[in-house]
Formats: sequence, C-alpha cells, structure tokens
Amino acid sequence: MSLTDLKIKKAKPKEKKYKLYDSDYLYLEIYPNGKKQWIYKYKNIKEFKIGDYPSLGLKEARIKRDELKRDIEFNGLDEVISKIKLKKAEQKKVFSNIVNEWMEVYKKGKAKRSVTTTIQRLQKHILPIFKNKDISKITTKEIYNLLKKAEKPTAEKLKSILNGIFTYAISKEYIKHNII
Repeated sequence: MSLTDLKIKKAKPKEKKYKLYDSDYLYLEIYPNGKKQWIYKYKNIKEFKIGDYPSLGLKEARIKRDELKRDIEFNGLDEVISKIKLKKAEQKKVFSNIVNEWMEVYKKGKAKRSVTTTIQRLQKHILPIFKNKDISKITTKEIYNLLKKAEKPTAEKLKSILNGIFTYAISKEYIKHNII
C-alpha cells in the first residue's frame, strides 16, 4: 500500500527507528530523534539514501527513486555507486562545506566573540566569493584580489582565517598545498 502525505505527517518518532513503506522499494525511515529519511532499496541488494523529509516530499522522493532505478538499469549498479561516491567526494571539496567542518574544530577553546567575528568576516568577505567553489580550484590570484580589496588589518585577519581553512583542508587531504 502506498504512502500518503497525511500518513507521513502523522508519523511520530518511537523508541526505535521504524519504516513506512511506499511502493517499489521506497520507504521512509523515522528515527527516535524525529528525523525522517527517504531510502530506496534496489532489489534487496543496495540501499540508497535519497533525501530527508520534509525537504524532499513524497512526490519528489518517488521521482528520485524512478530516476535512480532507470540509471541503475541503464548504467549498472557498480557504475551508479561509483558516480555517487565521486559526487560525495566532490561535495566534500566545496569550500563552504570545508569551512563548516573547520568551524567545528576552530570553535573549540575560542572565546565566543572571536568565533562571532570570524563568522562575520567569512560571511562578509570570503564566502560570497568562494562559497560553491572546489577548494582545489581556488587560485592565489583570487586570494590576492580578495585581500587587496580589504583594509590592511582586515586583510591580515582574512589571510589568517584562510590559512586556517587551507591548513585544515590539507589535514583532511582535500588539497595537497596551502596556497596562502
């Protein structure tokens, strides 16, 4: 029996995670913390997490399932898994994702005011330029142009922030060299 939007909205968390089944091996997993996640199980071989509810609704989840199923049937399961792994690896290299990871490390042991000013500098000066860019594709010329636009004390702080981010990226093997 297929799911409905009403059934999904009424689904409440329980002590253990549980599943609400839709059609054609699509189901919604509901976790004790209230998170709801769409999963497509291909021929009882491989599970694919295709999105979270409510950001991905029932109709969209069915569309994604159908696209994934067609892709597997056309290209093969191994090829699709390889593509997904590659896409995840590329997402890890997106500058804003690295900044988020770095901030979790940076925040530890720092004064709240220091963290707040760093976030403000990132949001005002750095992220508008590099947010969706692959960190390995950022050039020294782009960094230089960014720093040139800022006043000297701000430029020095921005350089320090960027150095921290690039050093972190090296430690995670997202890049090989710190261009700062």
